[in-house]
Amino acid sequence: MDSLDFPKTIDAKESRVLVIYTGGTIGMLHGSQGYTPLPGYLLENLRSQPRFHDPGSTSLCANSRSVEDFRSWQSYFSITSPPKTPMDNNGSSKERGGSSESTLLSTKDDFHSSNRLKVITPKGPEWFDSLLMPENFETPQIRYVVYEFERLIDSSEIETSDYLDICNSIQSNYHLFDSFVILHGTDTMAYTASALSFLLENLGKSVILTGAQIPLSCPRNDAVDNLLGALQISGTYLIPEVSLYFNHRLWRGNRTIKVSSVEFDAFKSFNLEPLVKVGCSVEVQWDLISKPVERKAFKVHKSMCENVAVLRLFPGITPASVRAFLASPIKGIALETFGAGNAPRKPEFLKAFSEASARGVIIVNVTQCFQGTVSDETYATGRALARAGIISGRDMTTECALAKLGYLLSKPGLSLDVIRRLISQPLRGELTLPAQAQFEPVGVEETLKKMMKQMISLNLPDHSAINSSPMHGSGLLKSTDFNLSTAKGSTIGRRRSFTTLSSTNSSPQPNTVNNSYADVGVDFATSEILQTEYERLHRTLLPLSLVSASSRGDSSLQQLMDSHLPAIQANGLLNHRTSAGLGQTALHLAAFFGRLENIELLLDNGASVHIRDDCGHTPLYYAMINDHRSCMKALKIAGAHLADHERISEDTTSPKSNSSFDSTVSSAERDEFISKLNSLSALGS
Repeated sequence: MDSLDFPKTIDAKESRVLVIYTGGTIGMLHGSQGYTPLPGYLLENLRSQPRFHDPGSTSLCANSRSVEDFRSWQSYFSITSPPKTPMDNNGSSKERGGSSESTLLSTKDDFHSSNRLKVITPKGPEWFDSLLMPENFETPQIRYVVYEFERLIDSSEIETSDYLDICNSIQSNYHLFDSFVILHGTDTMAYTASALSFLLENLGKSVILTGAQIPLSCPRNDAVDNLLGALQISGTYLIPEVSLYFNHRLWRGNRTIKVSSVEFDAFKSFNLEPLVKVGCSVEVQWDLISKPVERKAFKVHKSMCENVAVLRLFPGITPASVRAFLASPIKGIALETFGAGNAPRKPEFLKAFSEASARGVIIVNVTQCFQGTVSDETYATGRALARAGIISGRDMTTECALAKLGYLLSKPGLSLDVIRRLISQPLRGELTLPAQAQFEPVGVEETLKKMMKQMISLNLPDHSAINSSPMHGSGLLKSTDFNLSTAKGSTIGRRRSFTTLSSTNSSPQPNTVNNSYADVGVDFATSEILQTEYERLHRTLLPLSLVSASSRGDSSLQQLMDSHLPAIQANGLLNHRTSAGLGQTALHLAAFFGRLENIELLLDNGASVHIRDDCGHTPLYYAMINDHRSCMKALKIAGAHLADHERISEDTTSPKSNSSFDSTVSSAERDEFISKLNSLSALGS
């Protein structure tokens, strides 16, 4: 069998991550010249560790969830005589003696004949060995590929062309993987994160940079935790922005700076809290995560202006030095000023800046302080700089200001006036605008009653059990055939039966709650307890209401969004996968039932087109099988695409056809599916 043409079918329920190894300490080995990267070493190291690769779930790591699991595993392996896994000449573990059930690790030949994933490289499509992390019943199982750059880069030598290589790798494989992890050296990781945040336009999937202070080859290191955390977050949560994971924190990439060359806590974001904190539990700050601002498909901006630089002011700097620095061919400057954006007010200084600005040099004022912002209204010196044409960068980092200048100045369609306006506006969440005036919020009790009324009006029917795809033997499901009261779980995924859920038997009535607290002397209307109840109801009922309303053809969804949008966005509910059904989001249901207005409303408020349900399908798939053409077009414009396992070759006799196409599907159903697939392709983007 030619493995390049006939890869084994990958489980549609798995989360697929492309790990792009660019170089850096994480994959280095100690040699005669010190630490140096060694091609192929990282993959072999990860393959040997059950926490990173456990395809048969036969490791002790995968069988330690309970006493019963461990004892079952122990029946095959003796604790007092640990199994030996001698290495063959190729560096892979050989099969241990005994039955196949007692095998901890596969041989290299077995491994190479197992699951492979396609990766688009500069040489064209290639099939790579995939690694499978231990099964976790609470999250999707994560399958990933390590794609190693031919030239491994020391991050201190990274160039603009390397940024573009990383971006091109993501773009080429965007439709093949659910998320991306970039392994990178720590010295310039913050610069790369900032650059990628601008170059990756309309990003709809997670891109996480990580690395290590001590390489994976050392017994004591930070590489294991950093890579494990990045893989688990990227494979579990949809965080559609460029981020940086280090020391149990996920930061917005363009907000980070490197603060230590010796501590594991090497990166900080002083002006924005972490997006995710990993401890005993994983805390995702959904209200901080960027939402799509336009309904556009993902694309990569292919260039960056290299005539940008950083000028750090210091006491005693001369006007002549400033003039020399601002001379041609410089087009953009990140000016590091003192405190809240201050600089000397000597006329010759201001004249040098003013003349450069008049020539078209974009000068951005950023503070030398780790924390705080530039304010051109606080001090006279700051106002003087603004009059000289210097633009406030607010709380942008120097790394980000430099990347933003390079990005905007490379856009041929932008005038200098437009660039000056965009510099001080957030494009990727890179800066904080001044706080807006706060208005008196609506009373909590009033909001609670309104929410309960909306819940009851919806009656919360269970629309979440969409049958499986025709590729799994359920036939082509049409929305007209869908019986909400008798829907059953998919033939793939978890087998569950569902009952109609009504808000009248699942939520407390406001008057009952009020009287209960009054009995113990608590003023319910003014108490913190009311806020707690309100938040609890939001967490439990609002997700169900959102999914139910999205499938309806009336104004229910609009009303729900008008009333509860802050809570919906703060809790990430637009992309919440229902736990009662098969993991569909509100957008899945809107697409399935052909609710175009609901689709547009969800997209405009940050819903993702890339989330897959337990059957492995995105909303676009359900719009396609029900032939909702306008919905298909709206989703495609927003960047939706089919996964490889959702595409069916017209020639099922070809060994290259999708092997998961079920033989129980009739030829008519198959022809209908292919016709719709062709219609989808004809829509364009």
